[in-house]
Amino acid sequence: MHYKSHSPWLRSNGGWVVRKTWLVAPLFVVAVIGLHLRLTLFIGNVPLLPYYLTLFSTGVMITMYWRELIARVGQPLFALILLVLFMPIVSTAPSAGYISRIPSLVSFFVSIISSIGLYIALEKMPRNRLRRLVVTTWFVFIALAFLEGLGLKPAFDTVRDMLYAASGRGVYEAADRDIALYGRIRSTVFASEPSFLANTLSVLMFMAYVLHPQPKSWRAFLQYLAMATVSYLLAASFTYGFFLIALLIWSFWPKNVRELATLLLTSLLAIGAAFLLRDELTYIFLDVSGNHMATGSFFGRILVAPQAAFETLMIYPLVGVGIGNGEAARPFIVQIWSDSGAFALFPWFNNPMMRAQDLMSSGFWWQWMYLGIAGGVVFNLALFWALRRLRVMYPLRSIVCCWIIWYPGAAFVDVGSWVILTIVSLSSTGYVPRKSKIAGHIVD
Repeated sequence: MHYKSHSPWLRSNGGWVVRKTWLVAPLFVVAVIGLHLRLTLFIGNVPLLPYYLTLFSTGVMITMYWRELIARVGQPLFALILLVLFMPIVSTAPSAGYISRIPSLVSFFVSIISSIGLYIALEKMPRNRLRRLVVTTWFVFIALAFLEGLGLKPAFDTVRDMLYAASGRGVYEAADRDIALYGRIRSTVFASEPSFLANTLSVLMFMAYVLHPQPKSWRAFLQYLAMATVSYLLAASFTYGFFLIALLIWSFWPKNVRELATLLLTSLLAIGAAFLLRDELTYIFLDVSGNHMATGSFFGRILVAPQAAFETLMIYPLVGVGIGNGEAARPFIVQIWSDSGAFALFPWFNNPMMRAQDLMSSGFWWQWMYLGIAGGVVFNLALFWALRRLRVMYPLRSIVCCWIIWYPGAAFVDVGSWVILTIVSLSSTGYVPRKSKIAGHIVD
């Protein structure tokens, strides 16, 4: 049967049918909105279903491509499940048992499967069409952010308050902090925090770059910088810096021994230069980040994590404290805040109701604290295996880029963290649809 490749409709014996790839586009937009708003269903004060809009969207995609998902990554996913189920048996951490960990384990498995389902679905779309959709979505968010900053913030805040009225999540009201740090009040575009808008824009910009017909070219990079500049003016955040680092790693990832040697030599030279200029760089860093560190958020996101991970892994080195078992690591984190004097500087964090994840939000370090050294290595090997089965170009690159983006803030167990794996695994390689007979009402 012959048909025009750009048409969303096909003729079948039973009438007109819709191709799956044309359903992916609106589902992707819903997923982005869900990632942006981070709405959660609660039972009382207990979160039941985080990111439910995104999970609904990816759930539909998984339903559309579940046979392919099982055929391509069924084995590595099964290995991941066995690993995570085995860890509580040997863990000695408090509250590491199965019963208390069920919600976190389910969220973890669903998040990883959702990210893989999203990758498989996006892989089907023609790259140029997907990139146009991504750039258009970015423009819509930018336009809304501009309107909010232009004087419509009270209207945007009213809608935001309605969205989060039934949620356990508070909304960001620190106008004085925004003015002190950025000289203006940042837009949120209905999200509960300005950083969520910065994360949304960063995800879309990263996708636009890797889906460019010539990624790694100066034209693609200048387009990214232009988008990043506009985004920062409307929604300033440290987030952009980590996405930029990940993008540079994605772009200059070595493809052969010569490029690897060049990268290592360049890295050594950069480290040497940084050592020689350490005093100047320290002054610049403190000058730029001083106001950020004055709020306590920077301390919890960047500085406390390495030491907390070290302290935790000293006690639970092999399999960590268990997926989602942040409270087992809380004493170490609280001790670091106390010994460093951070609680005295930032007393609003000295609250018994603060969760461990509120005091330390680095997804990269939570990974190792949850899984331990042995568990983390085996887990990432299984993840590498899954990416190979998905025909991802340079799977290790995807994992490293994930680590970079996770560093300043991620939960590791939620779909918001694992969608990052999807975007850093995409490339400009087009999908070639297989030739097959129409088997149902929705086809490729």
